[in-house]
Amino acid sequence: MRIYLAGPLFTLAEINFNAEIAAALSALGHEIWLPQIYEKEGSRDAATFARDLRGIEQAEIVVANMDGADPDSGTCWECGYAYGIGVPVVIFRTDRRSRNRSGMNSYNLMMTQSADARLYPPFAGVAELAQRIDAEMPQAAARCADRVSRAASAPNVRNRRRAAPHRQAPKFAPPPAASRRPEGRQK
Repeated sequence: MRIYLAGPLFTLAEINFNAEIAAALSALGHEIWLPQIYEKEGSRDAATFARDLRGIEQAEIVVANMDGADPDSGTCWECGYAYGIGVPVVIFRTDRRSRNRSGMNSYNLMMTQSADARLYPPFAGVAELAQRIDAEMPQAAARCADRVSRAASAPNVRNRRRAAPHRQAPKFAPPPAASRRPEGRQK
């Protein structure tokens, strides 16, 4: 499968971990898009953004690292974009700090519930994590296909709003008499 591997890439440890998991997934026969390979140091330009979008759009699946006290905002955006265009999303969290706080439920609900697969292997090595991701991807792809199919058959929310009979918005009630300013008084 063509995998877009999303994750934080700001420290040497993060960069090395991303490279290790990419190599392990590649060894299992997957083609990996690893954003850190294509980004110039300190680059924050439109070309980087466009290149990463293209990587997500060409991917068959997005695999995202949700480690950290709060998952990386760029990684979260990449997952949301993938979800929106119908690309399956597998998220994993190896961060041991969250194990006493319900693991995958210890961070943003929108991330945990929008993912097609969630893995929480806090004590797995890189090779085991890659194998678990590899094993989960077919089911994640099937869940995504089902989600996309259901969405395609549902009425478009925007059109549903347009088709709904016009309802007048309720008017605000005036404040209680006690809180009204006396007549003639200015601010």
